[in-house]
Amino acid sequence: MHRDLFEYAVKSLIHRQLRSWLTILGIVIGVAAVISLIAISFGLDSEIRKQLSFFGNDMINISPGNLDKGGNSMAAQTGTLTENDLAAVRKVGGIWRASAALQERVAMAYRNKNITLYAMGTEPMVADMYKMKVEEGRLPQEGDRGVVILGYDVAHTLFDEKIEINRRITLNGREFRVVGIFEKSGGSIMDMGSLVFIPQEDAREIMGRYKGNNVIAEIHAQVDPNAKTADVAQDVTNELLKTHKVTEDNRDFTVMTSDFIMQQVSTIMNLLTLFLGGVSGISLLVGAIGIANTMFMSVLERTKEIGTLKAIGASQEAILEVFLFESALLGLMGGLIGVAVSMLISFIINQFGFPSQVSIELVLFGIVFSVLVGAVSGFVPAQQAAKLEAIEALRYD
Repeated sequence: MHRDLFEYAVKSLIHRQLRSWLTILGIVIGVAAVISLIAISFGLDSEIRKQLSFFGNDMINISPGNLDKGGNSMAAQTGTLTENDLAAVRKVGGIWRASAALQERVAMAYRNKNITLYAMGTEPMVADMYKMKVEEGRLPQEGDRGVVILGYDVAHTLFDEKIEINRRITLNGREFRVVGIFEKSGGSIMDMGSLVFIPQEDAREIMGRYKGNNVIAEIHAQVDPNAKTADVAQDVTNELLKTHKVTEDNRDFTVMTSDFIMQQVSTIMNLLTLFLGGVSGISLLVGAIGIANTMFMSVLERTKEIGTLKAIGASQEAILEVFLFESALLGLMGGLIGVAVSMLISFIINQFGFPSQVSIELVLFGIVFSVLVGAVSGFVPAQQAAKLEAIEALRYD
């Protein structure tokens, strides 16, 4: 019985091909928009998490300002870190090693071309902490002075020709010798390709912000393998609260671990996914209205047909099923095509280097949801058709 009703519904849709395809198009656009936008947010989330693995589960980063307050507090605006803070961090139990970093935009010159970029002054241990690898040359060593290690993009793309090992460049008017070039990192939020790394002593001499003082930009600390990162991070926070003579409410520094960053990213990505899903859901709502409109028109046009079906014994349930089958099929067709379109869009976006991730769960959600949208949209028209009296329907002009 159900099979006969299903075949009857399919034949009805085929008979009204133009209207059916126009209705399906609305669902296609809605489903493609929903899946594509959510896939982009999933792709971004996955890419960010992958790149944040660079940070390491055993790493703690201390930076000035209170990021928990969005940088709006007075403490966040005036917070600074000094060598004294580095010494305090090194005393905390569970800290294996810690190093300061200096960072500032500098003027770089090579072969009569000048650009500005960020230079980072670090100790050699930082390269080991973050497992940095070089494409050519070597990593920084203890006692190095007047040397520089270039990010991949700096060496390969920012100048008219590749900067080779042992070439001379100038940073803020001071000459440095290139001893290494970092590997390409894939272009991400953690991309180090556009930075240059110099010894910390040299950085303090050429960077105006750090001349003649003990101010530092941030502290990188690595936790002992036998200690828990979260516990050590809390101990570091407590120690710096004492050192800075501040409370948690007016804290002027931020202690970050991989878990802290992941929580911030998750909050942002959840809001982004919700927003994108809501925006694209408007398109799906338009498609649902299209199905409802089509089904209402179908009921009006087929009133006599409904009367004939009832006259030969069709029950209200059978009529209801026919129209629900039709509306669900419209949703299913729109969902299948919409999923295919969204996968094509995702593929094209990925070719341009923008992350987009269409998962099996997202595909199934798109198909099931489109069928439900079709069925729900067609329920009222189907119910209206089922309630028609046979005699009145046969008399309808």
